[in-house]
Amino acid sequence: MNVSEIPRPERARQAPPVDVPVLTWWASIYPHAFVAPNPFYRLPLPGAFGEGAWSFAPVDHPDGIDDPDEVHEAFEARAKASAHTLSWPEARARAAPEAPPELSDRAAWLLAIQGHAPARGPELLALQHRLEAWMQAERWFLPTDGRLPPAGEPAIGRFLEALGAHEVLAISEFDEVSTSIPVSALRPGAPALRLTRRLPDGREQGRPVDRLHLPDPGVLLAWGFDCAEALIGMTDAALSRARPDAFFEARPLGPDAFCDVFNPPDFLRPAR
Repeated sequence: MNVSEIPRPERARQAPPVDVPVLTWWASIYPHAFVAPNPFYRLPLPGAFGEGAWSFAPVDHPDGIDDPDEVHEAFEARAKASAHTLSWPEARARAAPEAPPELSDRAAWLLAIQGHAPARGPELLALQHRLEAWMQAERWFLPTDGRLPPAGEPAIGRFLEALGAHEVLAISEFDEVSTSIPVSALRPGAPALRLTRRLPDGREQGRPVDRLHLPDPGVLLAWGFDCAEALIGMTDAALSRARPDAFFEARPLGPDAFCDVFNPPDFLRPAR
């Protein structure tokens, strides 16, 4: 792919494809790139304190609602309002401190997007079981996959506010919906962020947020399919105002990094 043939405005609001290095895709736009894993999180049970005061399943928070979609929305709202979050290194330190960081990242990523991966070897599978046992014991949820995580919205909102933003462009997958929203919509008291797409028959369909774009001073946060993390592109001006690692887990990416950060080449091909 010849990146120079793709219009700069298009690349500025799109995550790179899998076959182009991140910083090559964003060349002349975002000289700084980060990967920001969606956090592990857990929720306090209403009125409960101390040991055992954490929920572990959405059905723990039905709020008297019978409709499954509404239960899910209520759960997301509570995750945004009151979740305690944990970074991937902190999760590894609690679940398997001796595990190699790269293997731990891969185990968490695969659990979030796919589940168990027995074909990838016994070491990784054993680590996945240890992560699950730790989450079950301490009532942590896996990172949200494929979208802006409700539990992470408040931290992302604080990051955007530190950049001086009052509004941000929210974009759904495939650019079905794009609309400017106030950064205050990311604060804990607001509903979990979803976009609305109007179907040809007039019905409305909720769509998750795939990207957040701030043209000035120049920032893109992009989630996507088969991910439990955001890619972040930033201009020099943006980075001088606020570093993402001051607000949430964010790791810098080098010139050879591709968008599938936790997926080494050929990793998901069938084992021979």
